[in-house]
Amino acid sequence: MVFSLFFLGLADAAEPTEYWSPELSELGAEALIAGEFDGAAGLDVIASYREGDAFGLAVLLSGSGETWTLTPEIPISALKLRVAQWDADAEEEVLLGMPEHSSAGHEVGAVWVLDFSGVTTAPTTLESLQTFSVLGDEQDSAFGTDVQAVDCNTNSGPELLVSAPNARNGGKVVAIASSGDPVALAQWSPSRKQGVFGVALGSLSTEQGPLLAVASCASSTGNCNGDGELYVLPISNCESTEFVEESDALTGSLSARPKHLIELFEGSASEHPAILWSAAGVKSVLALGSGAQLATVSTQNDQGAFVQSSDEVVQNWMSSSGSVWQVSGALGSALGADPSHIVHQVDGVDLGLNLAFAGDVDADGCGDVLASASDGEHLYLLSGCASEKPDTGDTGDTGSPDTGDTSDTGNPDTGDTSKPDTGDSNSPDTGEEPCQESFGWTCATASPVFGWNGLALLSIVFFWTSRRRQTE
Repeated sequence: MVFSLFFLGLADAAEPTEYWSPELSELGAEALIAGEFDGAAGLDVIASYREGDAFGLAVLLSGSGETWTLTPEIPISALKLRVAQWDADAEEEVLLGMPEHSSAGHEVGAVWVLDFSGVTTAPTTLESLQTFSVLGDEQDSAFGTDVQAVDCNTNSGPELLVSAPNARNGGKVVAIASSGDPVALAQWSPSRKQGVFGVALGSLSTEQGPLLAVASCASSTGNCNGDGELYVLPISNCESTEFVEESDALTGSLSARPKHLIELFEGSASEHPAILWSAAGVKSVLALGSGAQLATVSTQNDQGAFVQSSDEVVQNWMSSSGSVWQVSGALGSALGADPSHIVHQVDGVDLGLNLAFAGDVDADGCGDVLASASDGEHLYLLSGCASEKPDTGDTGDTGSPDTGDTSDTGNPDTGDTSKPDTGDSNSPDTGEEPCQESFGWTCATASPVFGWNGLALLSIVFFWTSRRRQTE
């Protein structure tokens, strides 16, 4: 798909701004999250960065305002970051999945729960932030490829739902108790005993109780090249081992291995509830009830990043061709085909390797998004409000341009074209230049003395005088 054909008439976006530049390599290229982690007012951000052949975590907490770099004692070669409400306090916790983590010389994978609540000085080690941890029980299973925290048992607190797609007999997903010893309470795996089950997880909230969305690839390559399957499993009671039949899949034949399974906000699709299979190159919108494919959005040169914000209308954010696209309302049309689509760009930079919802950082009434980029040195803040906001109205000052657009949504847009103000304070700005700029005299607007009849008479006199000079 050639996107440049659709660029004309797109809504303007406010220029992305550099939000965080800690001088680290590949900042946010592997993972990026934002939330309220330390209890201090303001946005907290955690992003991966590369140090040699391993990853570390760069941390920016609002309470300290400093950049901390944290690496575990055993280097991280792959990771997954999730935000979760793990304990009873108001702050959110961080779930860190490490599918290639080694223990006793064996690559078994691990998941840690990290708690930054009340932390005001740089931790000495990443391990010191652990409030819970669990190791995989099988070598090379990729335990920790994805992780969710869901309350699916009568035990106190939520359970960890962890995928191990490379486990024997086609992969598995396990539920780990959050209290006491980290033992497996339940397990789901495919009855066909092949493929990769659990390449991505998503938690869903319904009136019937919590559901777990599981992405699987029927072939053992793990690419989901036309054989991707979506399973939606009831998890109201995590207490047993279950074998999932191929016929249990909500839908199949999906393309590309997903990075995320996302429960979409109401208004994002023609049916609700719906779930997004978000993969590099394709975003498939699937009806949760029937499994019908409601819409597909093609993207290019992306990693499958997708987030949502909700103002008056749902905003969908995704990456494609080095830009971040902001699509209002229901997904479906090609990127750029609708004039309301907003494109966020930075010259010379592939923007949007990963995305994280940031709340209303700039206090303009719209949800904002953080984006990592190919330059690897900055995180950029993308404003959820278009640059053309409702206008303040005319200032009445003919000697300077109009006040321009502001965030005051209570006043209608005057249609300001950035040309000098006409001086009309009683009606919207016409955007036309004053007469003296075009003709060299004062603007011949209607006045109490002449009115429009006087203006017409003045024009006749000027015309007659010019003709007489020509005949003399």
